[in-house]
Amino acid sequence: MATLQDLITRRFEDVRIFEDGGISTVEFLEASEGVVKLFGKSNAPRKVRTKYKSDPEAFDTLQKIIAAEAATK
Repeated sequence: MATLQDLITRRFEDVRIFEDGGISTVEFLEASEGVVKLFGKSNAPRKVRTKYKSDPEAFDTLQKIIAAEAATK
């Protein structure tokens, strides 16, 4: 049986926030995927990861992903 430490490889409090206020996409995904493992399936981390992988340099923070998505609405 998996332990909590096996499931959660990064805590949200350990996710970096850059000087410009941006949140690290990769670290946020690592933290959120641990929570999803604990509480069930969710498509949100998968959608964020797909967007990030489409252009890692352009989408290195969550804010950039949200701004890009908002511009298409």
